[in-house]
Amino acid sequence: MSGREVEFLAEEQRLLLERTRFLLKVAFVIYPAFWLLDYALYPEGAWTFLVLRAIATVFGVICFAITATSLGPRLAVPLSMAHLLGYTYTISIMAAYMGGFSSNYYVGTLLVHFGGALMVPWRPWQSVLYSVLQVGGYFAILLGSGYALDASAISPFAFTSGTAFLAGWASYSGLKSRERDFDQRRQLQEMDRLKTQFFANISHEFRTPLTLITGPLEALLDPARQLPAMVREKCEMMLRNARRLLRLINQLLDMSKLEAGKMRLRAWSARP
Repeated sequence: MSGREVEFLAEEQRLLLERTRFLLKVAFVIYPAFWLLDYALYPEGAWTFLVLRAIATVFGVICFAITATSLGPRLAVPLSMAHLLGYTYTISIMAAYMGGFSSNYYVGTLLVHFGGALMVPWRPWQSVLYSVLQVGGYFAILLGSGYALDASAISPFAFTSGTAFLAGWASYSGLKSRERDFDQRRQLQEMDRLKTQFFANISHEFRTPLTLITGPLEALLDPARQLPAMVREKCEMMLRNARRLLRLINQLLDMSKLEAGKMRLRAWSARP
């Protein structure tokens, strides 16, 4: 792989891990809070649903803990999928309690799917894989619970499939957008590097002749030399301006070093 691809993949991995950790934190709050809806809609099974939500939340905590270890960067993709699938599968089990395909609980899986598609920077094929696992898991759980593929399954299938398509498109668009942003930042960094190098080179080119000018002038202005007053005055003026220009060039060099990270700025208070 080229240097550009290596840098982009490393940035994608960092972003994926960062977004996964953020999404886990959000889920720790939102997912258990939906138990209030469970209690309102299905009070007789509310405690069963609470256990299911607790299991999914604990699984999310485990995923979050893994992201903080050395394995986190390498397992960022499977962890980002696993914790979301944990939420959707438990919601699918709740839907089995609530009437199967006729239950509106499939909307919960759509919310999880949208959240993952918007927040997690998956590649398109990763988004497709997640969609297959989520939609396939939803239907597998309900079919395994004894529900048949009848007219009540049309609405869940249409909405979950449509969400999967939108999620895949969002992943593709997001990837292209991140690639454009990455390339623009690389170009700006290269332009900044060239600007710094240009100023450093031109400063050195000016500094050498100025040094050759100030040296002879200082020698001419030696007190031991008897120069006419007018000549000495002119030489002193030349030396002052040459030294001033040299100070400006040295400041340019210092700025170039600061931008390149080769010099550290130390500040202190001028007050007594």
